[in-house]
Amino acid sequence: MNTLAFYMTYTGMFLSLLILAYNGFRGINRYLSAFLFLSSFYIYLQLIIAYSTNEWLLAILGIGFSSVYYLIGPLGYFYMRAMLRDDSALSKKDYVHFLVFVVVVLGAMPFIVFTSMEEKREVARILISDNWIDLARFRPNKLLSTRGNEILKAVQGTCYVILLWALLYRNRHKLVRKKQAGGHQRLLRNWLYLFAGLYMLMVFMRIVYSWMLTQSPSKSDFLALTRHFHFIGAVGFFGMNIGLIIFPSILYGLPIGPRWMGRRVGPMDAAELEEKEIQEEDILEEDEYSQFFSREYITEIEERLHQWVLEEKYLEPDITLARLAFSMHIPQHHLSYYFNFVSEKKFTDWRNYQRIDYACRLMREGKSKTLTIEAIAHTCGFRSKATFYRLFKQTLQQTPSEYLESLETDS
Repeated sequence: MNTLAFYMTYTGMFLSLLILAYNGFRGINRYLSAFLFLSSFYIYLQLIIAYSTNEWLLAILGIGFSSVYYLIGPLGYFYMRAMLRDDSALSKKDYVHFLVFVVVVLGAMPFIVFTSMEEKREVARILISDNWIDLARFRPNKLLSTRGNEILKAVQGTCYVILLWALLYRNRHKLVRKKQAGGHQRLLRNWLYLFAGLYMLMVFMRIVYSWMLTQSPSKSDFLALTRHFHFIGAVGFFGMNIGLIIFPSILYGLPIGPRWMGRRVGPMDAAELEEKEIQEEDILEEDEYSQFFSREYITEIEERLHQWVLEEKYLEPDITLARLAFSMHIPQHHLSYYFNFVSEKKFTDWRNYQRIDYACRLMREGKSKTLTIEAIAHTCGFRSKATFYRLFKQTLQQTPSEYLESLETDS
């Protein structure tokens, strides 16, 4: 079980990097990536303190770095709030959430920076031994006692559990809407409830550990008391990792419609202005959030795609979903979600259909009299004649030559 717990921490750190690779340093998921990495790293620190016999590893990581715990709660809060608001920006007052972390780090810095490696190794030897009473001689944090540090962890974690569930309660009307596209609302709701629940379990385990630590004069006593809780903690943390597999869209970002999409640009008459004011009042009643794929947003995407088709940009040989998203000023994962779950057609299939339709138009206009089939294929954006033939037959159940013959027969 201990080995499984270690592997779960490695998995969590890997998934956090995967999230960062998909989404970059900007956007909502940077909070999720940092939350998952630091929580994985913190649990890893607790595991090496309890089970590692590597003196150097304990000397370097075992003491002083556990202050990262005070970042986990704020990051979880910022992540959930950003998901519900579709706004990842932090205001100046949000930095107050990092105050506890700063104070604890300032208290730990003298030990981390100025304590000799030999003294740190002595602490490591005590951690490896069974007699933890000798740890009372050391005070890794100059501003907090060991007991005070444990109490502060429990209090801070409990506060953020309350904040997360309060966010869900205040935004419950957004999580029970019925008419949303592609099950995105249900996906978001289930993931956020799972996230809040697993964070609550993590905090509960931290409180239990803090209490048992004060009741255990020796390492063997502590491990005996916490053996069953290690299993519960492993299951809980395993659930966080599995949750990202169950909800793979979290890895590359959920499709959240920006508030500006679908708004009318230009002058309005009196009736339109009155209707706009009513709509804005409704938006204010909903906290000005627009975190789901609304019908207006879908319509806006479809209108932009229609304009893109009219401009025949699908004929560009190197056009990809990423290039399309960039040209339309729409996030790539929004378009990916639209094609896969709204139109229920992959982007490549949709693009190839437009190209085949254009090829048929050229043939109907008689371009085949001056252009070869291969030239038509290249004109339509296909890099090879073989691909053109295959997709043409797949779309129309006949080859280009057979299609030309049918046109001649009809004429």
